[in-house]
Amino acid sequence: MKTNSLVPLALAAAVSALSLPVARAQDSGVGNVLPVISLHTPDATASESGDNPGRFVLVRQGPTNLAVHVFLRVGGTASNGVDYLPIPNWIPIPAGVREVPVVVQPLPDAETEGPETVVAHLVPPPTLAPTTYAIGTPSEGVVTIHEQNSPPPPQTPVVTVRASDPEAVEPAGPGLPPNVGVFRLHREGNTNDQLNVHYTLRGTASNGVDYVALSGVAVVPAGGREADVVVAPLHDQLAEGVETVVLRLADVAWIAIYPPPPGFYTVGVPREAVVFIGDNDQPTNRPPVARIVKPLDGQVFLAPPRLPIAVETVDPDGWVPRVEFFANGNLLGVRERMFLTPPPPGERLGYEFVWTNPPVGRHVLTARATDNRGAQSWSAPVRIWVAATNPPPPVAVSIIARDALAAEGTNCFTWAGMTNPPAGSNACFINTALFAVRRTGPTNEPLTVRYGIGGTASNGVDYLELPGQVTIPAGRRAAEIRMVPIDDALPERPETVVLSLRLPPETTAVVPPYVPVWPARAAAVIVDNDSPRPPMGVLDDRVFHLALPGENGRWYRVECSDDGRVWHPVGPVPVAEGALHFVDPDAEELPARLYRAVPVDAPVEE
Repeated sequence: MKTNSLVPLALAAAVSALSLPVARAQDSGVGNVLPVISLHTPDATASESGDNPGRFVLVRQGPTNLAVHVFLRVGGTASNGVDYLPIPNWIPIPAGVREVPVVVQPLPDAETEGPETVVAHLVPPPTLAPTTYAIGTPSEGVVTIHEQNSPPPPQTPVVTVRASDPEAVEPAGPGLPPNVGVFRLHREGNTNDQLNVHYTLRGTASNGVDYVALSGVAVVPAGGREADVVVAPLHDQLAEGVETVVLRLADVAWIAIYPPPPGFYTVGVPREAVVFIGDNDQPTNRPPVARIVKPLDGQVFLAPPRLPIAVETVDPDGWVPRVEFFANGNLLGVRERMFLTPPPPGERLGYEFVWTNPPVGRHVLTARATDNRGAQSWSAPVRIWVAATNPPPPVAVSIIARDALAAEGTNCFTWAGMTNPPAGSNACFINTALFAVRRTGPTNEPLTVRYGIGGTASNGVDYLELPGQVTIPAGRRAAEIRMVPIDDALPERPETVVLSLRLPPETTAVVPPYVPVWPARAAAVIVDNDSPRPPMGVLDDRVFHLALPGENGRWYRVECSDDGRVWHPVGPVPVAEGALHFVDPDAEELPARLYRAVPVDAPVEE
């Protein structure tokens, strides 16, 4: 019996609709809810004179019944223990305590150095399990140390933004006034100087096209604390729906100049806000929506089948009395309903048609819905196969991430558990992710499998471009897809790459060349330069990252469950760089998900 260096039964839950990062983990506090730690900087200025220290504050949200050791990465142009009293790389927050100060106490010296910075970042616990806290926002701060004999630095204004009126509407016609939206910029600190605050604009609405052109600079007058940026929608004849304008405050280019020139400011939080532009050209009759719910895309039937086709319809401003059923563009039949009392708008209505004796081969099913006022829409296509009696079974293909963690460039942050890493480094090489596509059935011929590419990372921008298909050679059961990150030198949060197996392209084969089976999706995460390994928990796009410490070279079978009783094996995953990593792209669709890792032998080369 092989011993298990992982937690014997490692369970974690991917929780939907989270406003704070929450996970079920061992020893994580009351109700197994993780405390969320953020780092604030209430005093960002210090002096070598000794009577003016700077201060960070660690703030805990959530349960306080246990002590928490919070880990910091301290950097900046000032040297820890040389220019200021040493700050340890972990700080305890005692049980029952929500806030702990971290004091930056400068040490005087005779050198003329100019201002120096102390930059603190929250990082996850290096041991990974049990995960004792989650990282909130803000997670970093800066304290500036000024020389002993320099005059007291001016209080630098801090500028933030919010949408004081987030709803705008296009004017009803040419020459008529619009209902404007408003961004309000606010400054804290001294008001001696005029501030020219720079900002960028993005969103689905276009500057100068969908609203009156904005310059990208707002003026906060001397003596004043606020300035408004007004979004005035322009009239057009297009039915566009609701559009967005996102204003983001830009950092000033001369931030390193000391002493700061008049009009200098820093950007605070929130630095971004959204205004919504409503359309005045809504169509008088919005089209219905139709979706084929039966059969499933890619399903195979033995001839001669009696094939029920079920369609679900919904109309936002009426109802659907008629649905037409098509196969390969040819009309199969029509289903209609008469209503003595029409259903309310938005009610779902189902229609079904039975296709008898469809011919052997591949068929593309579609449906067209017509609402009570004549508007029409088509469903997405569903592809099926009708196979002759006793045909060879279709090849089943699946995908798994054998190495679900990648890092940009030469990531030099020390990751716990690495085998013989150079001092203070994470081996400093490009760390790639690896996917494996596997097939069942005969291996006499090569098999080309298509896959879709998603996630928060961009194909060809954040990693070398993936072609969207991979060929399993003849005689082999599996092929690899290697994802190589591109070092873009931009500070970013962890990004994800999600690969989803796709049905084969158009073919006249009696049975499909292959059929995707579970797991048909796999995901990996890309870590930024010199960033710590992401902890176990929900990532930005709501995929779940399972991370458990282990012995390098050992293999485990990851299994998932929705109820803790029935477990579904995903596949064998190795421990690399001191941890097992599994990224679940399907977790976001479930209210809860459980995981466990079972030790297995290394798979035979396929």
